[in-house]
Amino acid sequence: MKGDFVSRRFRQRGLSLVEMMVALLIGMLTVMVVVQLMSMYSGQQRSSRGVSDAQMNALLGLHAMEQDLRLAGHGLAANDLQNCVSTFTFYGNSAATSAAPIADFSTAAVSLTDGASGAPDTLVVRFAESVRGIRPVTLTANAANNATSISVDSTYGVLANDLLLLVNGSNACALRRVTTVTSGTALAMASTGNPTYNPPSGVATGTPTWPGFANGNRVYALGGFTLRRYAITAAGLVARDIHSGTDTPIAADIVDLQAQYGVSASSGSSLITQWVSATGGTWAAPTLADRKRIRAVRIALVARSAERAAGEVSPATIELWPQATTGQTSEVQTFTVPDRNFRYRVLRSVIPMKNLLWAELS
Repeated sequence: MKGDFVSRRFRQRGLSLVEMMVALLIGMLTVMVVVQLMSMYSGQQRSSRGVSDAQMNALLGLHAMEQDLRLAGHGLAANDLQNCVSTFTFYGNSAATSAAPIADFSTAAVSLTDGASGAPDTLVVRFAESVRGIRPVTLTANAANNATSISVDSTYGVLANDLLLLVNGSNACALRRVTTVTSGTALAMASTGNPTYNPPSGVATGTPTWPGFANGNRVYALGGFTLRRYAITAAGLVARDIHSGTDTPIAADIVDLQAQYGVSASSGSSLITQWVSATGGTWAAPTLADRKRIRAVRIALVARSAERAAGEVSPATIELWPQATTGQTSEVQTFTVPDRNFRYRVLRSVIPMKNLLWAELS
């Protein structure tokens, strides 16, 4: 009986202090390992998500630019219209807003501005809404620079609120807006509404003086007109429309935009023989003859992940353009990463200037 009691006491004794300490130590080590693994997994997940987000941002930005570039030059292909050197318009309620030619206004389908010293480039896209820009109408009477109406040989296809580009034959143009189609041969351009595009009294005759237009000068009905500027700011890739004073964010975490013209040997050829940056005496401000050689634009966007890594995770340089291929004289450009603790992705695209190719300019 006594032996059975002692045996039961021995079996019910439980864990010793040493055994409990060993168990706690093993448990603590297990928790530490699990926490470390979870931390590593969480870091890898954030890193992967950051790279994915950066790539998605670049895709969105590239898509927006491609959409505009595929329309570039629509309704702007006529040689007369392409010859505009200075273009006047009025935009806003104050004469001071646009008494001079419009800044950055051109009828070129696309314009690039080189950032210099590795800074991001700027890209401007232009296109008209109406196909009437291909076939102009003609003035049938002289029109003063501040005329509130013009007489033309036909108003077919011209609607109220359409934008008109008047070309005077001396490389001076005026962007005006139709307020009323008064008859089959007359268009009213009253200075009403905002934006008006039509100068109020005194603006067109001020300094600098707006151009006048003579009987026989051509008028191009553009419908709507898009002039959109893409650039890189602290907000990422942004766009700004004609006359707008503010940028619209397109894609965050985009840190670089580089673009080049794809040009042919002559205006009569559609074969791209060279990729050129908007630099030097030829391509910083291409002439009409050189603009007719532009057959495509290629773009590289560099996106950066929002997550900063603990150490260096990116190389010192990133290749934007591939090595030169047969028949091309393209160059390899590099992008110096300002902070290697971020991850970067480069997206490239080549967009053909279809409207210029179809126009068969010569």
